[in-house]
Amino acid sequence: MDKKKCKYCKSDIDKQASYCTHCSHYQNWRRFFKASNSTLALFIALITVLTSTLPILNKMFEKEKTSLTFSFLESTDGNFDILVTNEGNKRGIIGSVKLKLSISKKNDQYEELSLTLGSNPRIIEPNAAFKINLSPPTNTSFDPFKYLLGHFYTNGHLVQDYGDVSKNTLLINTINHTGEATNFELPIPKQEFLKWLASIYPKRNEPDFWMRLQRNN
Repeated sequence: MDKKKCKYCKSDIDKQASYCTHCSHYQNWRRFFKASNSTLALFIALITVLTSTLPILNKMFEKEKTSLTFSFLESTDGNFDILVTNEGNKRGIIGSVKLKLSISKKNDQYEELSLTLGSNPRIIEPNAAFKINLSPPTNTSFDPFKYLLGHFYTNGHLVQDYGDVSKNTLLINTINHTGEATNFELPIPKQEFLKWLASIYPKRNEPDFWMRLQRNN
């Protein structure tokens, strides 16, 4: 049987032995700990407990914050669909959403229209994400704005010098967990806005459509 010398008393012990029966010393990593088995067991248990509680402690000392982010999904049937995500650890609230419409390239002028959230959730909990459907109002406040939208088209074609379609945005008002209000401006992709506009005016290519629109407004 292969032998080796004990690192302490130099007695012959088995080559694979991790403990010397002559002097009661460990031969492996445990020799560096001058403690009894019970003390070592307590030490290992303490390390295990600390490791398991680190995520809890980290959460306790984590800074409280609301972190809402928005992304544009698509326009469907006269509505805008957006995705809202709360990456913070406190809830956030969506206050209001408006459509900001560019009406002049030369003067950089805009008109705003309040959109309806309907039954969509306004309170966004931490680590939650929701698809929000935004629609124009159903009351008469939309009529003048709808006429304004008509100026983007002449005989079914986009008017290039009236407004800058690429500058149309959604203005989103949010409130964080402390009550502080913040405004986000989410760009509307040009093609998605034109698709939305087409759904507002499904009969825009009819020859007398624009004359009837002017008479009605």
